[in-house]
Amino acid sequence: MAKKKNVDVDFEHLRRQMPEDVKRSMDAEGIRSMEDLFLSFVKKGIDPMKMMTPPKKGKEEDFNPEDYAIDKGSELEMIRELLFGSNDDESDEDDDLDGDEYEDNMLDRWYELPEGLLLDGDCLEYHLRVKLNNAPVPVWREMLVPSNVSLELLARLIIEAMGWENCHLHQFRKGDVFYKSAEDLQESQRFVGFGLPRMMHDANKFSLRNVLKGKGDRIKFEYDFGDSWEHEVWVKGIREYDDDEEPEAVVLNGKGACPPEDCGGVWGYGDLLSILQKKRKTKEEKERLAWFGIDRHYDPNFFGLEMAQEAVEEYWWYAKEEADERSAHL
Repeated sequence: MAKKKNVDVDFEHLRRQMPEDVKRSMDAEGIRSMEDLFLSFVKKGIDPMKMMTPPKKGKEEDFNPEDYAIDKGSELEMIRELLFGSNDDESDEDDDLDGDEYEDNMLDRWYELPEGLLLDGDCLEYHLRVKLNNAPVPVWREMLVPSNVSLELLARLIIEAMGWENCHLHQFRKGDVFYKSAEDLQESQRFVGFGLPRMMHDANKFSLRNVLKGKGDRIKFEYDFGDSWEHEVWVKGIREYDDDEEPEAVVLNGKGACPPEDCGGVWGYGDLLSILQKKRKTKEEKERLAWFGIDRHYDPNFFGLEMAQEAVEEYWWYAKEEADERSAHL
């Protein structure tokens, strides 16, 4: 009897067999390889090996997601928690805080400055556009930022401009190179070889100018590895500062409200907006909207320019003061 051939199923072959809606979802998540697909499964708490070995018995309609979940206490669960965090742990911690303690906790997160602030001596003014990819309504911001800010400080300025709460991990990606916070980088490097990217750098040690060198250059910024809010950041223009001009971080313009945290990414946000438009809503739908702070006055197209300007301006002032103090002690 002839031996069975081992057929290597490459990513493109696998993708061609998927329904169109699944393909669109994968494109939105930026899944372009088997490695990306592996990480996407792990983010969602799914064991990729179980997905590749479906149950021998049972019909398609008997599909139970729990059959494919990552086993508790397994090495894969440890990788997932280290890379993407444990949502259960975070929610339990917040539930244990009363109102004042929760507010103090949020303030601590806000005032926490990155290790890297201003890196290069000379700098230029970068005009950046930050766009939330695949959002159900346009969401973007335009900013002026000095080119010597570290990528980690740039991440915080983007978070402030967008309106995120800084409750989740984040990273930059340019091609196959990732720029992460020092803590996240240290944990991630332990698991290179499990399908994780090898080219990872400390975002505190690279400035904006190191990575985006000219007009039109782009980089991706991801906030919250669970919901995977992916932003496209690109350079619209570069100019030299005047001799008597003080470099500043400024929000110029924008459009669209910042989506609610932990709502399920762009697809979950789209579902919420679809429910909001319905004339008749079920009790469960009303409760879901209320949970995410969306009422009948909610306008997804509204952008509070002054509020964003104030948030970025205040954080920039705080970061600049700290950078000056650190320089004075060198």
